[in-house]
Amino acid sequence: MAASAIPDSGSKAVFKGFWTDADQGRLRGALLTLSNRNATALLSFLAVAVTFAASRSWKICRFAVYKLLHHRAGKQKLETKLDRRLKVLIRNVGTAGSALFELAEIAWTTRKEPRNSLWDWRPAALVFLSTVHLIGFLVAGILTSFVFRGRTVVSKAIPGCGQWFAPEPNDRAGRLTYVTMNLNLTMDTDNYVRNCYAQGVSRGILDCGKMFSRSLPHTVEHKVACPFNEDLCVIGKNGGFALDSGRVPFRSLGINSRYADQISIQRRSTCAVIKDEPFRAGILTSEDYPTLRDNQTARLYSYFHPENKNITFAYRDEIFSETYNLQAYHSPYKPEDTAEPLRPSTPDHDVSIIALRAAGIKFYQPYDDPWFSVQSEVNFNNDTGWMGEKDRRWTTSRFLNLLACDERTRFCSNVSNTCSPWTGLYAINQAFAAIPFLGGTAIRNGSDAYTHLTDIVVLVNLALPYTAIPNAIENRQGASALQASRWLNLGEQFHIEPEQWKLELDYWFSMSLARLQLELFNTIERPPGINTSLAYNLWEKNNLTDLCGLMKFHSTNHMTLSTVGIAVVVGVVGLLVLGSYLDVVLSWIPGSWGTWWRWTVMEGWESFSNERLLEEVEGWWMHRVECLGDPLEVTEEPKHHEDTGRV
Repeated sequence: MAASAIPDSGSKAVFKGFWTDADQGRLRGALLTLSNRNATALLSFLAVAVTFAASRSWKICRFAVYKLLHHRAGKQKLETKLDRRLKVLIRNVGTAGSALFELAEIAWTTRKEPRNSLWDWRPAALVFLSTVHLIGFLVAGILTSFVFRGRTVVSKAIPGCGQWFAPEPNDRAGRLTYVTMNLNLTMDTDNYVRNCYAQGVSRGILDCGKMFSRSLPHTVEHKVACPFNEDLCVIGKNGGFALDSGRVPFRSLGINSRYADQISIQRRSTCAVIKDEPFRAGILTSEDYPTLRDNQTARLYSYFHPENKNITFAYRDEIFSETYNLQAYHSPYKPEDTAEPLRPSTPDHDVSIIALRAAGIKFYQPYDDPWFSVQSEVNFNNDTGWMGEKDRRWTTSRFLNLLACDERTRFCSNVSNTCSPWTGLYAINQAFAAIPFLGGTAIRNGSDAYTHLTDIVVLVNLALPYTAIPNAIENRQGASALQASRWLNLGEQFHIEPEQWKLELDYWFSMSLARLQLELFNTIERPPGINTSLAYNLWEKNNLTDLCGLMKFHSTNHMTLSTVGIAVVVGVVGLLVLGSYLDVVLSWIPGSWGTWWRWTVMEGWESFSNERLLEEVEGWWMHRVECLGDPLEVTEEPKHHEDTGRV
């Protein structure tokens, strides 16, 4: 069976032609993107053009050297044999490399000839000129390859570009589309982090070169102040753990903008292990909850109550699963709609909750990790006495293990040297309000620059809600969302690291940053296989299609060349070619000046065009004379003396 072709993500959205990488300036950023085939053909043409230009440049050098020798010979009373041989060489040898070989031949054939007491600098000067010319064009040929600037491309506006959403309807088909889109994005992000981020544990066999930046780094801070009431934090007042992206320039996100190096986004999450008691909202029995059997109960927890509605989450007391029950929630609500223990005192952040239920997991030893809280030993029935020390197991000491995070973001600008106030992740209105501060006095409201600044800020802001830590989990079970599950098998946890909860958060925060990258990249085209009747494009719905065509990424099917580099190569080659025919052009000039050029300058130059053959004939003739004597030389017959018979 023939293998099906795997599409190159984003290849249909690549802009082919001349474009400007805005953050590199007008000259360095002037680029040309072509398909691999066309770009290879253009590079080959440039290499051949440089080779051709080398011969034309050498012709110009030869003519200049000839005129110098001719001028020097005019001052001498007698032209030497070396003068003549150098003129013949200069007139007839078409390349600098050949000139070097010819000069070497002259040096070899004249090695036994008597030398003048004065050193003749002309051959050495020609050797130097030929060497410099040869090396110069060899280097120029190599430098031609620097016209290739890589595989960075820019997207173009195509039908379907934008952010696609699936509403959460009640019908099965719509629900399937919603779940598939969100879960697939989370899994794509997870795969990308595993292969391309420092926190990944894969061998990196996937392509990590698609994004403009392979990964976005972040820093961690230990023992920071608890982001909530210190009585709520299990570890206490300094029980917080902060993860901070620092200022991420828009350039690192692949945004093609002249402000990409000056405008940045910062994401920060401060998390802590919190107690579950303040969020308990009651207990359900089989009478309250039909799916519960007799004598079964479920505990209710409440974290949010928007519009006076108390949203609760149920967890059964008895659990027979051999994996973790992991749930995560991000609050898009106003501060007053968040449970009081987590309620922000100021509207500068959102709240996320990660709930871990691990009652069905058995550990080989107790652990002090505050989130996993493995402190309770399992009481096995050992009436037979078969169980020994090696059979001891431990389990979590809390019914529900909770992590809570303060999630915030802000924009910063080097244009105005200021940052916007911290906000939550759902803060499009605050982003609009921050734009005048980001532009400062340098970017006037109502100008094209201000509109462009607004576009790129909105582009990033629309992706921020998906960077919440719960989006790194997206209703996946612990076996797929927890790093600790690498040591989980059939309900038995063989190992966890010290402070495993921080490792989990570190990985999820990496996924949050990767999600920001992928959300922006995914705007260049419609998601594959999506049912457009069950999903909609936010940009088309809200007239935001001007945001299309702003993303840079890498494409293995395309090559990007320097427009300035191409222009320099073509320009220099063109000048050298035209300059090499200057002697012909000047010969066409009518009048006395053209006559002087033809008969005075060019006559001597052209007279040497056939003297190479003459020199070869003369050389052969002299060789015959030296070996056999001149056959045309007339010698007298020897005279015989008649009287003696002697010669």
